[in-house]
Amino acid sequence: MPDAPGGGGRLARLAAVASHWARRVTVGLHESWARRVTVGLRESWARRVTAGLHAGAHSRAGRAIAAPIREGQRRVRTWGRNARLIAADLASSLPHWRDWTADYRYLTRSRLRASVRRTRRRVRLLLAPLTPRGTALDWAPPAPGADPGEPRDVVVLPGIYETPADLSPLTDHLRRAGHRVHTVRGLGRQLLPMPLLRHRVEAMLADTDLRDVVLLAHSKGGLIGKQVLMGPQGARVARLVAIATPWHGSRYAALFWPGLGVRSLTPGSALISAAEAPHPSDARIVSIAPAFDPHVPLGSALEGAHTIHVAATGHFAVLGDPRVIELVGTLVAQAPSGKAT
Repeated sequence: MPDAPGGGGRLARLAAVASHWARRVTVGLHESWARRVTVGLRESWARRVTAGLHAGAHSRAGRAIAAPIREGQRRVRTWGRNARLIAADLASSLPHWRDWTADYRYLTRSRLRASVRRTRRRVRLLLAPLTPRGTALDWAPPAPGADPGEPRDVVVLPGIYETPADLSPLTDHLRRAGHRVHTVRGLGRQLLPMPLLRHRVEAMLADTDLRDVVLLAHSKGGLIGKQVLMGPQGARVARLVAIATPWHGSRYAALFWPGLGVRSLTPGSALISAAEAPHPSDARIVSIAPAFDPHVPLGSALEGAHTIHVAATGHFAVLGDPRVIELVGTLVAQAPSGKAT
């Protein structure tokens, strides 16, 4: 039976309406699910990022709190270990209490003599214009009948808190033997950083063009001397004579306040590690080690150097011992010559 007129148009319109609503529903569903997925992803990542930030903040805060605690624990352990070692060193040195007291008696007398000598030199300097030829301030008369041999240039490197006057028993003997004794200005009682101390000694050697030099060092001065030997001016040095030098440090240095300069002599410090490290220049070092040194319990023997153990005791008193004075004179006179260029 044929369709009524206009029936086909109505069916087409119905089909178009159905298609339109189908598209709207489909698009709506797609947009709805897309929004849900997008929002879900955003929320998920936001939660993850927020949680990560919180965790990182807590972790940093935890590290910030734990770091000083761990450092404090490490310092307590270090102090405890040092205290035990220092107590052991003190206990082992108790039988040498006479050497302790003799060492400080010698230091006191040495400082008093140095003060008197400085006063006398100032008086002589003031009176020098009144004399025909003035007065030599740093000259000592040669010993009668002494054969000085070849005069050598000797550069004095005192220890920490010391001045060249503390080595006057040695330097007076060397001057009487005809050797030329030099000092280095600006060492600041050896409290300056080691690179600056080494630079000033090197500058003095270069400015004066000294060669075949013998470095005469006491205590920390030996550490300075080895730094000079290893440096660019080391070829100017024929020999380093180091007396009571703490090549391995001193545990007593841990008892001093860090700003006083003595703490750098603690065993294991950068300064002591550099001193202990082998170097070809060690063959030019002669280390004089006292039989008992109240300030350097670990001794003054250095591997690779020529160590001479003497019967004299004390960290300071060894400088005035007649046997050590004669030994230093021999070492200076017999130092190799012509090898430093």
